[in-house]
Amino acid sequence: MDLPACDRLLFGDTTLVSESNMLTVLPGQQLSVVSYWRVVAGVEIVKVLYTLLADSDHVLVMDIGAVRNVSALVAQCTPPVLGVVHQAVVVRVAFGMGRDEVHRMTPVPPEAPTRGELGTLVTFLVQSTRAVHTSVAFSTVLAAYGNSPGMIAEMGSQWASMMVAHSNDARRSRDFTPGFKTWCLQRPAECQYEYIRNGTKHSNMRILLSCAADARREARRWLETSFGVVHDGGHVEALCDSMAENAAYRPAAVMVNTMKFLYRGNRLWNIYQNFSALDTKTFLWTDFSILS
Repeated sequence: MDLPACDRLLFGDTTLVSESNMLTVLPGQQLSVVSYWRVVAGVEIVKVLYTLLADSDHVLVMDIGAVRNVSALVAQCTPPVLGVVHQAVVVRVAFGMGRDEVHRMTPVPPEAPTRGELGTLVTFLVQSTRAVHTSVAFSTVLAAYGNSPGMIAEMGSQWASMMVAHSNDARRSRDFTPGFKTWCLQRPAECQYEYIRNGTKHSNMRILLSCAADARREARRWLETSFGVVHDGGHVEALCDSMAENAAYRPAAVMVNTMKFLYRGNRLWNIYQNFSALDTKTFLWTDFSILS
């Protein structure tokens, strides 16, 4: 039988494909046979007639008829139908540090002005919209910065929809597009970008998956160390209060210290967000997934 090539029709190296409609079985031998039938779409019933012969003299022993309803089966050479469950989520964001900033969290994508070095802190709070067993996994935050009115306008209007794309690399689903990276690298005094990854030695990202005592303490310590403050102004406690209120939806938070590794010797970059200097605008993309 002429079998077409298709993704779901696979044979092992030891599989014998025969084009004959006859099969010889020796005394004491047991064989298992799989048949493939080429039919038109919409066939519901397959009827097959087998004739069993006793020996080489073709002495008829019996006829065997088989009838099978295949209406509920998927054709072997039909692209597989995959069931996909979309887990809806809510993402909120706060700019700056402190209890009040957390209480002012708004759904993404927001835009808000900040001042001072604490204004470079961005906090995301993510949770499912369904009370089912889920967890949140964060991998990378992509950050791009512009520091002149013309550059900010161009990044916001022309490039915001072209800066980030899905990657073919399964280990990282989002990345800056090559076109944007080339464009930005050609303007180092006005455009910068960075990858903010979890788990690096000097990470500028802190993930809060639970509010156990140790997790709270480490989160506060990260804020105090990263921003040089003596306390976090109730930032972590406010996050944990919100997470406790929505515990059934398994919320998680990620805090990002943007602009941490920008070259501070370049005065064009308004690291400290001074009123007398040019505004710097930050574009952020979070890469996270909801695991059920």
